[in-house]
Amino acid sequence: MGRPVSAGGLRMVVVLALLGFGLDLGLGLPQAPIRVASELKSGLELGLVA
Repeated sequence: MGRPVSAGGLRMVVVLALLGFGLDLGLGLPQAPIRVASELKSGLELGLVA
């Protein structure tokens, strides 16, 4: 049962990271890669906890 949950969580993490990356690109922020990396890291931590 753990596998479908982690797979779905990972998929949501990727989508959220891509959305955050797209928003940062649209705003033209210079720290976009750093922010995406931190978002992805926190998302992965949330996925591991969930």
